[in-house]
Amino acid sequence: MSLCKWCGGRIRWVVTESGSTMPLDPDPNADGNVVIEGGRARVLSAIEHGQPAGHTARWMPHHATCPAAPRRINRRSR
Repeated sequence: MSLCKWCGGRIRWVVTESGSTMPLDPDPNADGNVVIEGGRARVLSAIEHGQPAGHTARWMPHHATCPAAPRRINRRSR
């Protein structure tokens, strides 16, 4: 566990299927869209997210719940 640099809340770091790291809230959340399978985090598709969780714990990405995270800025010109 570590602390979020913006809000100071606890976060859990996981490695995704692609090898990137992702911060998760520390406790499972039935509304979460991330599952951990084989030691790797996987983001659920929209269809999977709408299905009952069953026995698999779901996690919420911390950036979705952080009260102090800065907004991402899209720097691409349109």
